[in-house]
Parts: sequence; structure tokens; C-alpha cells
Amino acid sequence: MSRLTPDHIMKTIDLTNQLEANIRARQLRPGDSFFTVREASDFLDVAGMYANQALQLLEKRQIIRRRQSMRATIVEPQLRKETPFSHIYLFISELYYRYEGHAGEPLVRGLQEKFHGVTVSYCLLSSSLDTERALKTIQEVLVAESEAGFVLLSTSFAIQQIFSKSCLPVVIHGTPYSAITNIPNLERDYQAATKQIADWLRSRGRTRWAVLMRNIMHPGDHLALDLMRSQKEVNNDLPILFTGMEPEEISAQTETLFAGKKPPDAIICTSLLQAKAVEECLRAHNFAPYRDIDIVVRIYHQPDKENALYTHIELDIPLRNIGRKIANLLDRARSGGAIESELLPVKLYHTYRETE
Repeated sequence: MSRLTPDHIMKTIDLTNQLEANIRARQLRPGDSFFTVREASDFLDVAGMYANQALQLLEKRQIIRRRQSMRATIVEPQLRKETPFSHIYLFISELYYRYEGHAGEPLVRGLQEKFHGVTVSYCLLSSSLDTERALKTIQEVLVAESEAGFVLLSTSFAIQQIFSKSCLPVVIHGTPYSAITNIPNLERDYQAATKQIADWLRSRGRTRWAVLMRNIMHPGDHLALDLMRSQKEVNNDLPILFTGMEPEEISAQTETLFAGKKPPDAIICTSLLQAKAVEECLRAHNFAPYRDIDIVVRIYHQPDKENALYTHIELDIPLRNIGRKIANLLDRARSGGAIESELLPVKLYHTYRETE
């Protein structure tokens, strides 16, 4: 395939998917003949150029074999070449990466333990050009001789949708949008996390909770928010706040919690960045964290658990092991395995400041 526009790339992928569906519908078996370019063109009702590119991509997927001046034939599954991944692309929101951090090194090591010698590249997404970048990467992979896989972390619906149509090996490290049903994923157990936070706050006699969310929300955030709203301590008197990523904006939003006579006695933050801004605000109002008001963080990567600044929820599994799990899902996705979703265990870790 020559350099194509994003619309052309997506059209070629869609046409290829139609050809693959036709093979299944006709129950063609290994060795059976398949369309010529002209027949594919008639079936798809497109120009021969599009039909040829769709057949090329079908051959790239190792579903058919093409020979000059001969019909394509269906490939025997066991004869399909298992090419090791040479490259894995991690698509991640730049805001998430920059402000909330991502313990990538152990995760990358886990990937490389499964796929020896694989190159892992971060693709930071930050603008309206993100979809074009994703499509450009997809095109490069489609025409390359080597295999590549993709991992999506905190990406938009548009990015998930593009990859869901690509038929390339991809895993979502997080929660997929509801319309994305054909990509395997690993996500934290939000229900368990909410229960652990709620039980801990109740054990400390906290009855007036406030919740800080990011104003750019992903599916997992929506799920967490719904679970938090189900707790009776989160009520209409203490609004759920949505903040940006800048500390000044978080502080300004947090100030509104102290405008009334009864401030919250617990503030549940989404990120470490929010927690730090909240603490500054508490101290400005002469409140002491964990004496007067508890701070708990829902998403927090803290290697040194004993010296954690805040009580927080963290994945109760080494990040290296998550890398291995992602690698196994990528391997199964390449082989056309069942779409899997796995909940990752979580645990509440306490700050040393609770007892100060």
C-alpha cells in the first residue's frame, strides 16, 4: 500500500473485514479458491484498486495466499507463519503520562520477558491529530514484514474505535468504552476499590465525603463515579467536583468545599496531583490531614508503600506481572482467541500519617 489518507486506510480495513466475513459466511475451507481482483471488486462494489488493496491486507493477515495469474486460496491455519512481535506501541494520553505518571519500566520488562528483543515505543496523545497519528502507525504496520502489537492506556473513544476496526493485535490496559466489544482488556477492580475506601472511611467515623474527579473522564472513571455515588455519604450537599490537571485549578475547585459551615471530613481524590493540591488547601484553612479531614487517592503508583504520603488504592499485583498478562493477551489476540476481560486485584494502603 502506498501512502494513503486516513479515510482510505479505514476504507481498506473495512473492505478487508467484508472479505473475511464472506469467507466465514461461505464456510470456505483451506485450499478452496477465493476471489480474483475483479470478483472482489464486483462483490465489494468498488474500484479494482480498492479491491486489490483489500486482498493484499487479507494476505497480510495470512488468511489467503495469492499467486500471480492464479486465484487466491484459503490458507491452512497450521501453515500460518507465527512471526514474533518486533514492535509494541503503547498509546497513552500525554496528560495522564505527564501529570499522573505511569510506572512503565516494570510493565515494559514484563512485555519483553514474553517477547524477547521486542522494541517498546510510547506514543503520547494530546491533540486532534491523534487519530491521524494512530492511522499512520497502523498503515506502517500493515505494510511491514514484521508483526506489531498495540496497548492502549487512557485513550479516547476515537482511538479505541480505530483499533477495534483494524483487526491488529491490541489490548486495552484500562476500561473499554461500551461500544468497544472486540478488544481484550485488563482493568482494576473498581467495585473492590470503592468498598475498601468506604469501609476504611466508615471505620474512622467519617460521614461527610466529597469526591474529586478529572474533567477529562475515561470509562473507568465513570464506573468509579457511579460506585461512589451509590455510597450514602456522598450527598447533594457535598458536590462531586470535576477538576483539570493544573494545581491552581484544583485548589480553586477545592476551595468551594469550605464555603459552607460544614466542610467534608473526607476527600476522595482521583490522582496524587489532586491530593497534593487538596492538602495545601486544607492547611490554608487550618485543617490537619488525617486528624481533621482524611485524604484518600483512588489511583496512585507508590513504590515505597511504608512512606506513602496518602492513604491510597493501588494495584495488588506487580506491574511486571501486568506486563506479562498484557503480553499473553496480545499473543492470544494475534491468534484470534476469545475476547477476554480481566479484573486486576486492588488493595488499600495506609499512610504513616494516619497515626501521627
